[in-house]
Amino acid sequence: MKHFLCYFLFFTLGVFSQEKTSLKNALFQLSTKYKIQFSYKDSSVEKFKNISFNNSQSIDSILLSLSLQTQLVFEKIDNKNYVIRFLNTKKKSICAYVVSSKKHTKLPFVTVYYNAQNKYTNASGFFKIKNVISDGFITLSSVGYQSKTIAINTFTKECNIIVLEEEINYLNKIVITDYLTKGFLKKKDGSITLNSKKMGILPGVIEPDVLQSLQLIPGVHSPNETASGIHIRGSTPDQNLVIFDGMKMYHFSHFFGFISVFNPYITNQVKLYRSGTHAKYGNNVGGVLDISVDNPSLQKTTIGFGTTFTHSDFFIKTPLFKDKVGIVFSARRSITDFINSITYQKYSEVAFQNSKISEGLDDESLKIVNAKNNFYYEDYHTKVMVQPSQNSKISFSYLYNLNDLNFTGNTPNINQNFEDDIRIKNQGFRIDWKQGLLKNGIHQIGFTSTNFDKNYQGFRDRTLRNGNSEIANYGKENGVKEHSFEYLFEKLTTKNNSWQLGYQFHKYHVNYLFYREIPGDSNTINDLIDEQANSSAFFTEYQYNNKHNWLLNLGIRLQRFNKPSKSYLEPRLNVNYKLNKSLNVSFSTEVKHQSISQVVDFREDGLGGVFDRFWTLSNTQTFPVLKNTQISFGANYQKNNWTFDLEFYQKNIEGIVLLIDENIKSEKYYSGTNIVYGIDFLIKKQWNNYNTWVSYTWSNSQYQFKNLNNSNKFDGSYDIPHNFIWSHTYSKNKMQYSLGWRFRSGLPYTVKTAVQNKKNEGLKINFEDLNTERLSNYQRIDFSTAYKFYIGKKKKYNGVLGLTLQNLLNKRNILSKDYEIQTVIIEQGTSREEKQVLVETNSLSMGFVPNVMFRVNF
Repeated sequence: MKHFLCYFLFFTLGVFSQEKTSLKNALFQLSTKYKIQFSYKDSSVEKFKNISFNNSQSIDSILLSLSLQTQLVFEKIDNKNYVIRFLNTKKKSICAYVVSSKKHTKLPFVTVYYNAQNKYTNASGFFKIKNVISDGFITLSSVGYQSKTIAINTFTKECNIIVLEEEINYLNKIVITDYLTKGFLKKKDGSITLNSKKMGILPGVIEPDVLQSLQLIPGVHSPNETASGIHIRGSTPDQNLVIFDGMKMYHFSHFFGFISVFNPYITNQVKLYRSGTHAKYGNNVGGVLDISVDNPSLQKTTIGFGTTFTHSDFFIKTPLFKDKVGIVFSARRSITDFINSITYQKYSEVAFQNSKISEGLDDESLKIVNAKNNFYYEDYHTKVMVQPSQNSKISFSYLYNLNDLNFTGNTPNINQNFEDDIRIKNQGFRIDWKQGLLKNGIHQIGFTSTNFDKNYQGFRDRTLRNGNSEIANYGKENGVKEHSFEYLFEKLTTKNNSWQLGYQFHKYHVNYLFYREIPGDSNTINDLIDEQANSSAFFTEYQYNNKHNWLLNLGIRLQRFNKPSKSYLEPRLNVNYKLNKSLNVSFSTEVKHQSISQVVDFREDGLGGVFDRFWTLSNTQTFPVLKNTQISFGANYQKNNWTFDLEFYQKNIEGIVLLIDENIKSEKYYSGTNIVYGIDFLIKKQWNNYNTWVSYTWSNSQYQFKNLNNSNKFDGSYDIPHNFIWSHTYSKNKMQYSLGWRFRSGLPYTVKTAVQNKKNEGLKINFEDLNTERLSNYQRIDFSTAYKFYIGKKKKYNGVLGLTLQNLLNKRNILSKDYEIQTVIIEQGTSREEKQVLVETNSLSMGFVPNVMFRVNF
C-alpha cells in the first residue's frame, strides 16, 4: 500500500507540475536553459499549440515526452544540436570513401553510426549502407580523428568522399616527434611513447623488442646487457613499475634476461616515465613502463608468424562475432631444445658463465660425462574484448610465460652425480570494464591476479674413497602472488582540462626459501620468509591547459600499507611550458613509496648464483618501506630536423637493503640510502633518409649504510658516471640499415680476501671496503639491417628479413668481478689432497653474436 501511495503521489505531482504551452515556446525554454539549438521547419512545429511541458525534468525525459505527444523525432546530433523531423519511411542507399585530412590516406575501420546501428569502413576506407531513412543522419567516428555528422539527403548516387580531421588532443600533446626514430614520441607530460609497429630499425635489435629498444634512450641502460636489467635514472629493475596489459610484472624476461617476455607484435603502445609519474601509478620508487596490448579487431582478421635463431612466434587478431567480440592470441616458443644455433651458444656462454654448468663443461678437473642440458622458454597471451555498446567495453586478458632448465650429468674425477633444475613461471589474469566517453566521464573497473614463481633445486651425490655417499642439497625458491582491484574515473572538464579520481587495493603473498645442506659443513643454512600484506590507495589528479602553452599535472596519492601499518602522502607535480613553437621547458617533483622490492643475496648456491635476488615485503624489523623523493627540470627543442632534449634530475631513495651471509659479517641485513643525480642529453639530426643521434647520461650514484664501510658513502653497485651512445639509421627503397656505438664507464666492485675460520674449519671470505675499485670501460658496436617485401600483385601479404650483428668487433667487456672459495685437488691417488683457495671470477659480456629474423604478416 505504501508503494502504491508513493507512486500515486509522484504521478500526481508530475501531472500538476506540468504546464500547457506551445511546442515552439517549449523549445525556446529548453534552448535557453540547456544552451542547445533545435533545427526544424516552422510548419512542423507551429501546429502544436497545447502540449504538456515540465521544465524541471531532465532533457532526455522532456524530449521523450514531447516526442510521444507530437510523433516528431528529436534527433541528437551532438551535445549542442538537435534536429526535429517527422518520421519518414522513404529510404535510399548511400556509399562513401573516408580519408584523412592531411594526406587523404584511406581510413579503415571507421565506425559509421546510423538508425541505432553501426558498421565499419573496409581496408580501403569504403562503406555502403542500404535502405537507410533519407532524412536521417550518419555519424563517423575513429580514434585520433574528430567525429563528423552528415545528413543522408546530401549523398548523391555516386559514392561521396568524406574527409575526417585529425583530433586535437591537448591533454598529451606531443613536444618531440620521432624522438630517436620513427615510432618514438615525447609528450608534454614527460612520457616517452613507443609504437613497435611504426618503429624504425635500431642497432643491435633484431625485433622491435620493447626492453632492448628503450635502452637507447638517455637515462635508461642495462649494466649486465640483458633486456630485463633496465635501470631508469639509477633505479634498479625491481624499483621500476612494469605493467603489461594492466598486469604488474614481477618477471619479464626469457633466457635469464636476454629476451623480453613481451611479444612485440601484439603490443600497441609503450609509455616510459623516467620521472613525473601520474598519481595512478604507485608502490614503486623508480620509473614506470606501461605496456598496452592491441585491442582485438571486430572487423578484420590479421595473422603473423616469424622466427629467429632463438625462437618462433605466431599471433592472430580476429573477430569472433562481428562488431561485438574479438580476440588476440599470441604464442612464442624457443627452438633452443632442438636447434643448437650460434645465437643460442653465445647467449648460453654468457648466461651460465661461472656457474657449475660452464665449469663442468670447460674445466678438465671437473669434466662432465653424460651431460644433458635441456632448456626452453615459452609465452602465451590471450585477450578477448566484448563491446556490448558504443560506449562500453569489457576485456579479458591472460598471460603465461615459462623458462625451464634441467642440467644433469656426472663427474668421474670426483665421483659425483648431479642434477640442477631451474623453473621460472609467471601467470596473470585481468578483467576490465570501461563505460562512458571522456567528455562525459569514463568509469573503469579492473580485477587483476598475478602469480610469479622462481624455483631452483640442486643435488650432488659424491662417492668418497671409503665408499660412503656424501649428498649435498641446494635450493632457492621465491614466489609472489598478487590480487588487486582498481576503480578509475576520468572526465574532461572545461577547455579540455581533465580530472582523475581512483582507488586501488592490492593483496600480496610473498615467500622466499634458501637452503644449503652440505655434510660436515658448518655453513648449513635454512632461511625461510613467508609473509602476507595488503595496501590501499586513494588518488586524484587534475590536468590544466592554458592556451596550449601551459600543461600542469597536479596529483596526490594517499598510500597505506598494513606492514608496517602506516599511511604515506605522495604529492606529484609535472609542469610543461611552451615558450614558442619549437621550445618547451619542464619541471617535475614527486614523492613515492614501495613496500615490495628485491634484496640482493650474496650467498653461494650449488649452481653458482645464476639468480641472486629475491622479492620480499617490507616489515617493521628487517625490510623498511622504500621512499624516493625526486626532482627534475629540463628543456627540449625541435626545429628543421634538429632535436635537443636536456634534463637534470636528483633522487633520494631510502631503505635499500643488502643481504650478506651471516658467517661473513656480524649482521645479516643492511639498510641504507641511495642518492642519485645526473643529466640526460639527446641531440639528433635527420637528413632525408639518414638519421643520427647521440644520447648521453652523466650520473652519480652513492650508497650509505650505517654499519658498512665505516658508515661512509661509497659508489653504488651500478654507478655509471658516463654512458654514451651514438647511433645511425639509413633507409633506401625496401632496405634499412642501422649502426650504433656504445661506451660507458666500468662498474664498481669490492675487493675480497680469504681468512681462516676461528675453529680452523676452512676459509671464509672477508669483505674490504665496498666498491672501492672500478672495472675497465665498456664499449661495443652493433649493426642491423632489414629488407621489407610484399607477396602477391595486390600486396596483401608483407614480410621482413632481418640480420643483426651484436658486438661486431667481438670485444669481451668485464661486467662484474667477484670472489669465491673453491676446493682444488692437489694430487691424485693415495696422495690425494684437497685444498681451499680464493678464486677471482669475472663475468664477461657477450662476444660477437649474429641473429637472423624472418617474418610474414597477412
